[in-house]
Amino acid sequence: MSMLREFLAQLGLSQYADTFLSNGFDDMSTLMDAHDSDFKELGLKVGHRRKLLTALASLRKQETRMPDPFPLQPAQSRQTNGGYAGTNPAYSPCIGDKMQQIVELLQRCGANADGVINPAMLEGVFQKLGDNGMTDIPKMIRFLGRNSKGRVRVEDFAAWVFHSLQVEKVEEKLNESPGSSARPQALHLKDLDSGSKLASSRRVSPWHLSTEPLSPSLHAFHETVPEVHFGVYRFRSAEAAPYLARYTLEPDLLDRSNWTATSADVVAHAVMDWAVARGASMVCHITQPLRSANGTWRGSEPSRMVHALFDPDHTGKTKSILNGTYLLRGESESRKMIDITSPMWVRGDTLFIPSVFANYNNSSYADADPVIDEKTPLLRAMQAVSRSGVRLLKLLGHDCESVLPKIGLEQEFFLVTRAAYDRRPDLQQCGRTIMGAVLENCTCLYDQHSTPQRAVAESCMAEIQQECFKLGIHLRTRHRESAPNQYEFAPHFGIASAQVDENLLVMEIIEQTALKHGLVALLHEKPFEGVNGSGKHNNFSLGTDTGINLFHDEHLNKISAEAFPVVMAAVASAVYRHGDLLVSATACPGNDFRLTKGGGCEAPPSCVSVHLGDTLTTYLTDFMEGNPIQRYAPSFQDIALNVDTIDRHKVRVSGEPRNRTAPLPYAGRRFELRTPGASQNVSSVNVVLCTVIAEAFNEFSDAIASGMSARDVAVRSLKAEGLKAVYNDNNYKPEWLAEAKERGLTCVDSMVEGMQLLRSPKSIALFGKFGVMDETELEERADVLQENYAISAEIEARCMVDMVRSLVIPAARKAGEALCQQVSQLVDYIARLSDEVHALLAVDEMYDRARQAQDMRLCTMVEIRKICDEVERNVPAETWPLATYRELLLNDMFAPLSR
Repeated sequence: MSMLREFLAQLGLSQYADTFLSNGFDDMSTLMDAHDSDFKELGLKVGHRRKLLTALASLRKQETRMPDPFPLQPAQSRQTNGGYAGTNPAYSPCIGDKMQQIVELLQRCGANADGVINPAMLEGVFQKLGDNGMTDIPKMIRFLGRNSKGRVRVEDFAAWVFHSLQVEKVEEKLNESPGSSARPQALHLKDLDSGSKLASSRRVSPWHLSTEPLSPSLHAFHETVPEVHFGVYRFRSAEAAPYLARYTLEPDLLDRSNWTATSADVVAHAVMDWAVARGASMVCHITQPLRSANGTWRGSEPSRMVHALFDPDHTGKTKSILNGTYLLRGESESRKMIDITSPMWVRGDTLFIPSVFANYNNSSYADADPVIDEKTPLLRAMQAVSRSGVRLLKLLGHDCESVLPKIGLEQEFFLVTRAAYDRRPDLQQCGRTIMGAVLENCTCLYDQHSTPQRAVAESCMAEIQQECFKLGIHLRTRHRESAPNQYEFAPHFGIASAQVDENLLVMEIIEQTALKHGLVALLHEKPFEGVNGSGKHNNFSLGTDTGINLFHDEHLNKISAEAFPVVMAAVASAVYRHGDLLVSATACPGNDFRLTKGGGCEAPPSCVSVHLGDTLTTYLTDFMEGNPIQRYAPSFQDIALNVDTIDRHKVRVSGEPRNRTAPLPYAGRRFELRTPGASQNVSSVNVVLCTVIAEAFNEFSDAIASGMSARDVAVRSLKAEGLKAVYNDNNYKPEWLAEAKERGLTCVDSMVEGMQLLRSPKSIALFGKFGVMDETELEERADVLQENYAISAEIEARCMVDMVRSLVIPAARKAGEALCQQVSQLVDYIARLSDEVHALLAVDEMYDRARQAQDMRLCTMVEIRKICDEVERNVPAETWPLATYRELLLNDMFAPLSR
């Protein structure tokens, strides 16, 4: 008696043995992989299914560590002559025709009219192909993917047959009956390569990285597949599916919001199996507390407390601590809760669980604690914009269940050699150079952007990218930026909360990987004077669960001709009212030097306006003036180069210039907020974007619901507010700030004043209306931000005092009497700066302390820097103790980067 029959007999379910065997469940391993939906389809009664599932769950719990069913294998496929040749060098260029013949063969062998094969029929298909001993059918089904009825598409199955087997064997069998309707002779799988086993080709499938469904024309199989292990350390989607399947959980369970209430314990078992298989022995509920800089210049780093994944019993045997309660909440007193919008990941020996954090204070909200946390307000704001977006779209004629903010964060940073970094105490302590003679000609040619990188920098960037791929972070772009030694990564769009988590992880990987290559990554907003600073452009869009992008004209035109201008009018109105809050959300110590009133060095001014481009602005103006509604069509320009091989392809580009001086340009399908700083956690930025747009959507919905037409509502808003926020010219023009004030736009004078805006009655009313933050929370956030600013300024001032006394003054004295005056000035200024630091600590009110720190930072320290830079220019290079800007910025061009 087989093990499967014996197992069923012990349960009193022997009557189903033949049914299981005839449908491909021929051993215990295949039965362990089955779902409740499989048993239901096979006709098992409800009570019998429950009995069988309970017994299988008990067997799984007895397994202390289950091996990865699909171990990573080196890539085996290569593209040849435009298509995949599998593992065999023999290849026919007629791959499309051959594949179509395989599809037709499979359709004759058991596919239904819908073009799918039922798992119960797959064994019959293999028998007709000549292999009665095929035992990997259930694994193959799970790999290819199920639809809602657990069936496999013909094209997927045909592709597996074609790419997993020797190609000439398939062609040989097809050629025996070309084009005939008769069944071809048997194709014996056992005669083919052992390399055809599915488990050995999991990572090299041509559809593994594709997010698009396969089409009948099978164009997907002509595309090159990167040899990357994408997402193998992230518990979501295809990586999570096999482990969820062990516990009869559906592959898409984690995409549902109710699993925490219905399946937490079972999911915890699946997560434990996966984490151990990926090498984890520790666990951490990672949070993003908003905190002051604890002796460092950056306060955006996540908080992590790492615990062992196991506890030993009295015999010394280990057992897992990861049950449902621990997965959701962590340690009993930790005040953390899992964020299900962001996937878990493994890095090193630790399983990381994204979580929110709450403090212990009371709150005016009866059901919520005030949070000194970045993520919780973001989740609240995402909820607010979803509700308001769903309501507005319904009134415009489109039904959906959710509207989610999706973002893509362009991360800029500098790379400098470790040798130069070690000779800069200010970079080590403050993240920026607080002195240093500026190279007047280092950026005058504007020749840095997208130029080739030196070998070590290129190697570092590539390793960062590959490490992120393993974690499921799709960094699509890497390139040099505008300043010397400045670089950028840009990711694929994703849900805002998950993208923030990924960006924090990207910054960590950038810093750690750079050290391995003899480099140091600088993520400060303005590490060097006189060259471009580093930002984190926040590309923002809103998407529905039905696939509609609210900023995509073609998507909204399908709803109605007026839908797109209505949404654009709402966004413009939101910016007009709350542009100052968008600056407030990016207020950090580093942006004091990057964002100035007038802007510059590719950083926008601290007065937020919207750049829509002339075409869209004209369209909205015509719409506002009552002209007949036309569907918006963006302008394009045909490029003609008088080169036949190029012009025949009719290259088209956008007819709108890209305005790099604008704080918030519309970039087609998205808005790009350019104010956030490189070091920032951009949760606060997206909190503001979501909340102000939610307010505009709600006001539009209220007016439409009261009887006004959608067009009248949008026209009223454009006339009163929206178009006043639109500015398509050069935002660096000196006269723009005066014009902006005349229009009613608010310009933020400094980062400290931007932080203070959180305390304003307008902010309290806005965030309170949508339950994002109450007055207590806003007050606490303003306090923390201003304390962070004051501490950062204090660190910089103490560092400057130390550098001037121990390095600059001794070097100036060695240079001779020519610098005596500068030495005397420095002695006086350093004494003054020391007094200002002591006076700073005596101020109790955080706002007053931050303002005083700002004056010290932007006045006294700037004057000291001027003298230090003058000394540097007059001291012989061989005796100057600090790494110069030439060593820090120009070594990428003129000196080898050694490891």
